[in-house]
Amino acid sequence: MSDEAPGRRPNVLFIITDQQRADHVGFAGNEIVQTPNLDALAARGTVFDSAWVANPVCMPNRSTIMTGRMPTAHGVIFNDRSLDWGANTFVRQFLAAGWRTALIGKSHLQHGLSRNAVVPIGSSGAFDDPWPPGWNTLEDHESFADGPPDFPPSFYGFEHVELSIDHGSRITGHHLQWALDRGGVYEQLVVPMTDEAPAKRRSDRWWQVYEPPYGPELHSTTFVAEQTSAFIEEAAAGGSPWLVMASFPDPHHPMTPPKRMVRPPRPGRHTALAVDCRRPGHGARLPPSVSSAHRRQAAGWSRHVRDRSRAHASASPPPAEKLDRDDRRRGRPHRRPSIGWARPTTRSWCSPPTMAT
Repeated sequence: MSDEAPGRRPNVLFIITDQQRADHVGFAGNEIVQTPNLDALAARGTVFDSAWVANPVCMPNRSTIMTGRMPTAHGVIFNDRSLDWGANTFVRQFLAAGWRTALIGKSHLQHGLSRNAVVPIGSSGAFDDPWPPGWNTLEDHESFADGPPDFPPSFYGFEHVELSIDHGSRITGHHLQWALDRGGVYEQLVVPMTDEAPAKRRSDRWWQVYEPPYGPELHSTTFVAEQTSAFIEEAAAGGSPWLVMASFPDPHHPMTPPKRMVRPPRPGRHTALAVDCRRPGHGARLPPSVSSAHRRQAAGWSRHVRDRSRAHASASPPPAEKLDRDDRRRGRPHRRPSIGWARPTTRSWCSPPTMAT
């Protein structure tokens, strides 16, 4: 890269969303989810319809994207450890070759967001940590309580970093100060990740679907888009090639888009989804690999429901003594059943939640 003439060095905009299925885009045949901007990119670009992630869990796969190595090689095999501070990344190569580099939005290269996902073992590791103290706490949201902390000159190769750490309506990281500067109310931004989070409206089916108490001007999507544009304009004005990772935290749960970001479904479309989300013809325009996965999933789920229903229909209620033994073996409090043997409900697993007005 360093041998190329300055005028020929390309700029790179890396857009990544979080927890978005491959078929949840319009260009992959989805008739419910509307993604006109992604559809436009797909129309004039290349779509890899047989690409597979290295790991379905967040941190391992993000670390693989950054390093080009499998989780067993870079060491991040779960959301319980940070990517090694000395890990080589493709971004470091761009920075060394003269590109301006920036990360805007979600990083999750460090386990600040998910460090409570596992119980600490309370003992030292197998080897000494050679890196400066605090290197793996840069994504801890507590570090931003009194304003953004000082970041090192290179954060895995990113010289400019503005983080949006959390999900749902909770705002932390650089995003928090940005929102406060625009009139956000702290108590509406730093909220619990429970059903006590303030909301204008909330689903009567699942607490993690709700409308936040603030508008789209403070939402993470707006933060990432505006700050990415600002960095590009600054880098372009300086005449340097740039690489920006615009990392949108959505649509990861909780699902909390402000009202003006939600497009109402066309007449009849919402009802059709509630009745049968695998209606005939729905997958006709999907890539072959996705259509095949849908068929396998549908067949497997049908067998699962059928087998569970038969088991419940033929089974007798287990003796109270057996329930007591099972509870003690699993470490649960001793209790006796107070209601009859429950049978599975028939509500469709794919019915969408509804908003309580």
